[in-house]
Amino acid sequence: MRVTIVQNSLKTVVLFRSNYIRKMLENGDEVCVIAPCDCLLSLKILRSIGVEVYNLTPGRGIFSKLGLILKLNYYVLKERIRGSFFICHFISTFILIFFSISPFNRRFIVYVEGLGTLFESSLCFRFLIRFLFKLSSGYNLLCNTNELKELNLRAENSYVTNGIGIELNRFKRRVPFSPMPSGKIRMLYVGRLIKDKGAQIAVEVQRKLEELGLDVELNFVGDIYPSNPSSFTNSDISKIKEEFGGRVKFHGFTDDVIAWYENSDLLLLPSVREGFPVCVMEASMVGIPTFGFSVPGMRDAIVCGVNGQLVSEGDLDDLVESIRFAANKIRLAEFYITAQEYAISNFDRDVKSNYLVSMVNTLSCKRN
Repeated sequence: MRVTIVQNSLKTVVLFRSNYIRKMLENGDEVCVIAPCDCLLSLKILRSIGVEVYNLTPGRGIFSKLGLILKLNYYVLKERIRGSFFICHFISTFILIFFSISPFNRRFIVYVEGLGTLFESSLCFRFLIRFLFKLSSGYNLLCNTNELKELNLRAENSYVTNGIGIELNRFKRRVPFSPMPSGKIRMLYVGRLIKDKGAQIAVEVQRKLEELGLDVELNFVGDIYPSNPSSFTNSDISKIKEEFGGRVKFHGFTDDVIAWYENSDLLLLPSVREGFPVCVMEASMVGIPTFGFSVPGMRDAIVCGVNGQLVSEGDLDDLVESIRFAANKIRLAEFYITAQEYAISNFDRDVKSNYLVSMVNTLSCKRN
């Protein structure tokens, strides 16, 4: 069988799809990737393991982006002629290739991994997405049950995966577990510094905990996102540093995020919506709980009292109180055990990849 993966970035293909790609290759399948080449090392890695890659130049200006879209669609049509079964990651990619992948074709899966800010804020965009999925005759994978409901998808063509999982061995704790070694509550925020992820709310949590007289610090690991109007700006960060001094720190993006989990007591993620949050899975495997709101994605990834705690959406005081109650050495030690056990049972990427490979094999045998 020939499988073609369509995505918006070669780098993220290597980061998040390598596991199931290798399993397909081991099964004797041919694997092809259509994606803009935003990382030459990723291109080299994929080709070295036997993946055929269409090397597309990322679009910069308007005309180059239009050229990229045309090439994406051309290569999709080319692979349809070759009889490929497609896996299209992300709604944005699906929109770009809709007219080449969807008509008179059932041999494809659209993997929805979050609905995004625009879906939440724009009625027109929601109508467009729902309309395209209604016209589509392919299959759908979704990270949580809310996505299935929001997109009004046919149950017989749609499957909820509860996330793509993580490589468990990579997030095994490398240093001894020591909650609050100096008595200070060490909170961690991982992700883009934008409103939807709850970056500003995290600062409010820090402020309210300090008002209660608690010794607490907050570390932000992630970058600003200038193209998003709700992102922190450099000016915002300067003002926060001025107010809190060394009690709130910004560390930018890092490849070694596990070190931050190991030196934190809890993950703070007050998002307004998630697909299936990777950082929750990572934190759980390291043994620290996640605190946030009971919103789509979060309530799929977190079992209260097991690998974290959720409160009603927008209830800042309740969120602060849940952290205050849980932030003691005995309770954190309990979370250390239960969160890891939950991660091992529910977040193993090998299990998720086997499920995807099995599904592709099953669906590809159905009549077009």
